[in-house]
Amino acid sequence: MIRMNNKIKNFFGVGDMFFSLMVTMELAFMMVFLTDVLKLNVAMAGTIVSITSMGDLITAFIAGGIVDKSNFKWGKYRSWLLFGPAIATIFFVLEFTQFGTEMTTAVIFTICYLISHTLWNIFYTANRALAGAVTDDPTERAHISGRIAAWMNAGRIIGSKLIIVMIMFFAATFGGGGQLIGYTITAAILGVLMCIGYLIHYKITDGYDLPQETAKKTIAMQKVTVIDMFKGVGKNPPLILVLICDFMRLSGYYLMLALVAYYCKIVLKDPVAVGNMLLFINIGCLLGSLLSRTFVAKLGTKLTSILGMAGAAAFMIVAMMVSPNAMAVMVCLALSQFCYGVSFGLTTSLYANSATFAEYSTEKNTTGFIMGLLSFSIKMSLFIRGLIITFVLGFIGYSAQMEVTSQIIGNMSTAFFVIPAVLLALAIIPLLLMKMKDSDVIDMRKEIEARKNAKVKPETN
Repeated sequence: MIRMNNKIKNFFGVGDMFFSLMVTMELAFMMVFLTDVLKLNVAMAGTIVSITSMGDLITAFIAGGIVDKSNFKWGKYRSWLLFGPAIATIFFVLEFTQFGTEMTTAVIFTICYLISHTLWNIFYTANRALAGAVTDDPTERAHISGRIAAWMNAGRIIGSKLIIVMIMFFAATFGGGGQLIGYTITAAILGVLMCIGYLIHYKITDGYDLPQETAKKTIAMQKVTVIDMFKGVGKNPPLILVLICDFMRLSGYYLMLALVAYYCKIVLKDPVAVGNMLLFINIGCLLGSLLSRTFVAKLGTKLTSILGMAGAAAFMIVAMMVSPNAMAVMVCLALSQFCYGVSFGLTTSLYANSATFAEYSTEKNTTGFIMGLLSFSIKMSLFIRGLIITFVLGFIGYSAQMEVTSQIIGNMSTAFFVIPAVLLALAIIPLLLMKMKDSDVIDMRKEIEARKNAKVKPETN
């Protein structure tokens, strides 16, 4: 069986940390950037979010197929980490700029978003597939899955305080107080850091990804077609259930992140509080993801995920009860995200185990396509989040200069706490229906290796 080296155990995920800084900037500040910096009306901003989310969703679905079909000389998965982040960074920076009229700005933002996220989806999928390729043991997969989640949450913690400080600093230093230049420079710095992080992934996984010549021999023996990829989903009940679960819980999580700035502005009447709110949220999620492997050793992957989501939903409701006491809300959200982090820390492991099931049932390795569905569930949840947040802001009649009433405060509180809690609770149902256990994954892996050895032996005689 394949085992990880110590560098991978300790440092795989540093690229995800810097990547999560960029994701945090988009999730927490993109809608605010559109409505409050570019001064787009809610309808146009909502249209942009819907279009970009749909395009992002489509490219996320095909990203895994692109990765599975690729075969560069630097490695099947590792190669994407060399050039993908750098090109994506250029278009990410262009998102946070302004050109000409309102319509021109909206069009350029949309185009740059779609290009950058297409590349994001591909190298994000390749990175996740690489995480599954460095080990085939469920316990080690839980370890690397938890480490990735921990690094990502570390990035969110840093981003929750640093991003707004960077935006304001660069705005004051170079923009005379105008926030546009602050967003642009911040985006550029975060992009460069992400490129460095994924280069580290590339370096520490040297020797684990198939070199080109070896890959050609493997492809000749076992060519994977598009039909094989879809069979890996259609004949994979665990994967379908994981996808539904992941979609539900991520929809709740991303909706909460997208609304936190509006909650602080409308309910707490303290826009700057968004930094502390995100800090508490991300610290809780980090601690939970670090402990996910510990819970898995005692409870298993499935039960750990279920209990984590149940706790996250419960503490969201408690947070609503103590609102608008800012400190009490932040503590409750931290506890909620601790529980969520325990579940979130097992995401990569769940998909990797489902990929093992696919290879076992179809005798075809479609890991890249299946790990790409992890990104697909993220994009689907972001699309739904965009629809919900557009509806919420339109329902309350939001504008940057609106007069806040008690009814608006109540509606925003409901949207911020209740809707994410309901989505998290619904995410538990699919896992309750899943029958695959960790021990089953080990047995399937042994059977897969036995089949491979049986095919190879006649050729060596």
